[in-house]
Amino acid sequence: MIAGRSRVKANRKPSRHASNRAKQADSVVYAYAVYPAVAAVAGALDADGVIPGVPVRAETLGDMTVVVSDVDSGQFGADAIKERLKDADWARDRVLGHHRVLTGLPFEGMLPFKFCTLFSGLDAVADELARRRPLILEAAESIGGAREYGVKLYADADALYRRTQSTVPELTGIARRLSAASRGTAFFLRRKLREMTLAAARKSAGDGARASHETLETAARRASVQPVQPREVHGQGREMLLNAAYLVPVDGVSRFHGKVEALQGRYGPLGFNYALTGPWPPYTFAALGPDDGRI
Repeated sequence: MIAGRSRVKANRKPSRHASNRAKQADSVVYAYAVYPAVAAVAGALDADGVIPGVPVRAETLGDMTVVVSDVDSGQFGADAIKERLKDADWARDRVLGHHRVLTGLPFEGMLPFKFCTLFSGLDAVADELARRRPLILEAAESIGGAREYGVKLYADADALYRRTQSTVPELTGIARRLSAASRGTAFFLRRKLREMTLAAARKSAGDGARASHETLETAARRASVQPVQPREVHGQGREMLLNAAYLVPVDGVSRFHGKVEALQGRYGPLGFNYALTGPWPPYTFAALGPDDGRI
């Protein structure tokens, strides 16, 4: 997770490295975000970084601005971080800290770094930015004037089951036959009715999720479907049917919100519920991380 130490200054003043040499010997650089221009973000910096009490600062590297913290190599060094991330509580708190810093920064022009992107020093950050400059500029252009929104679709399984059984003609026909059936026949009809209702409800859920995504995709510049989460992760008493992210133009946000509301009106009676979140930094569409030179 730690990019290698650089020997190239990449337009930085040599005195900066010299003055911080002793400090950096015991620390690594945690990167939150980069702006592919000299950006005024100082007023938005959080007092605390990924670790409470560790300040966040903005550094100008060439013609880019990067937001970073110096973190203890004893916690974030190449070997230490692997063990630390096995601690679910520690990892959760660090993810929340990373997210808090990013959401406090200006979104326009921001390219977030992936969680726990670490460098051996500012020289290594500068080298990575210089090496990946074309990619960074391309990514910045692709997200310019847009924000990321998340949509999660949940289903109340019981409500969907009841609605399906009461509206699908084949199922309502079986239900009517039950009232006049003999005891033995009724047993088999009930089992058949349950199996067919479950199958129809699953199909309805899948069709609704696909139709919802296709509708929302028309109001977004880009879209990405993520794996659905189990109940023990999302904490809802319902099944998740869709977990997607959408890159929405700023001037199209009202239209996007309107589509979510229209879907809720259409599918709500089936037991569907849409959870819209955002705007967020473009985690899904432009998150960066060093992809080589790690130690």
